[in-house]
Amino acid sequence: MTPELRERLASVQHEIWAHWMRYLFYKCVKNEDGSATIPAPLAERWQRQMSTPYSALTDQERESDRHQADKVLAVIPAPIPDMVIDGYVNYAIASKAIRIEVMPFYAWLAAGDREPTP
Repeated sequence: MTPELRERLASVQHEIWAHWMRYLFYKCVKNEDGSATIPAPLAERWQRQMSTPYSALTDQERESDRHQADKVLAVIPAPIPDMVIDGYVNYAIASKAIRIEVMPFYAWLAAGDREPTP
């Protein structure tokens, strides 16, 4: 990971956190001393959610988490996908660098680990 990518990811994480904090304080009751109180129904819901594995969340809760994951994924450069170009060249990612393997199309199919794309 490059230092630039690390900084971009940290920035996205900060934005996700800041968005959550704005929402949290919006939902809280503001006290005279400047503190805030989370309403009991929200405290119960958020405690349940934080104690629940992702796989056991509701579809709506998982979709909310996916939305946050999309923000992180938008920062990460997409790898060049494995593909066949003109039925002959297979691009692959290897050792943090792009390596070009030249192989006949029939050999690529014979590898058996990928389906040809339409």
